[in-house]
Amino acid sequence: MTMPGLPYERFTSEERIRLTLMAATREDWTELKVLAATCPSQSRVGPHMSYSLRFLRLTMMVQAVLSRWVEASAWCLATGSGVAVGGGRSTDALWKQASASWRGIEEGIKKFCGETNLTYEQLFVVVGGQPAVIELTTSALHPKARPNAHWARNVHQWLSDAWRDPAEIPQEEMQNNFLGPW
Repeated sequence: MTMPGLPYERFTSEERIRLTLMAATREDWTELKVLAATCPSQSRVGPHMSYSLRFLRLTMMVQAVLSRWVEASAWCLATGSGVAVGGGRSTDALWKQASASWRGIEEGIKKFCGETNLTYEQLFVVVGGQPAVIELTTSALHPKARPNAHWARNVHQWLSDAWRDPAEIPQEEMQNNFLGPW
């Protein structure tokens, strides 16, 4: 809900960030767009935005993917070792599901790396490298688990979108990706 009469152009960066977080919390996409559109602009000297924004987007997405992969690893290690879990499902079924998610994430990463000619080391260097738990989990996966196609497709798409040159992304798509519902 935009508030007529507010001095949108004069908000400090802290005020604008707080208002942005409040609008996002209430899922007020119109207010988010107004806050972004009225943000003062400035000229800057520095790395070209097609590099800076692309690198930032890639770094953020690699961190998000890696977080999900580490979470899947934790589930594989916990359920594969027979640790009891609630919910009425057998530990074997949960282990197989977690392993399928883990393999799906791995498949999405492999596909992205193959298309971009990046190695895992090059991809994960932006977040400090691949955690040891990922390698440790390879020997703890359910032997019958196949890669989860949903995870494979989504991880590949997320990384591919982050890899795109921002200059080639239509303005409307950029606004929808950054200001629309997730």
